[in-house]
Amino acid sequence: MPDAAALPLLKGAIYQSDSLVRGYALNALAWFEDDVLTGWIPAAIKASGPTPELAYLLSWRRNLFQERGSDIARAVS
Repeated sequence: MPDAAALPLLKGAIYQSDSLVRGYALNALAWFEDDVLTGWIPAAIKASGPTPELAYLLSWRRNLFQERGSDIARAVS
C-alpha cells in the first residue's frame, strides 16, 4: 500500500548499493500521493543525503517540489 507507513521500507531500497534496486524503488514512489512525497523526500535527503535517483525524481517532478526547494538545498549542503 502506498502510504507513509511503507516509506521506511523504500528508504532502504533508495539507498541500496545496487542500481537496479534503486531503480525499482524510484518507480515504486510513483504510486504515492504527492503530499506524502513532498514531506518524505526532503526529510530522507536531510537524513541520508541525495542519490542520483532522488535527484532525477526532483527534476522530473520539479513543480511538485518547487516550494520545498530551499529545504532541499539546505539538506544537501
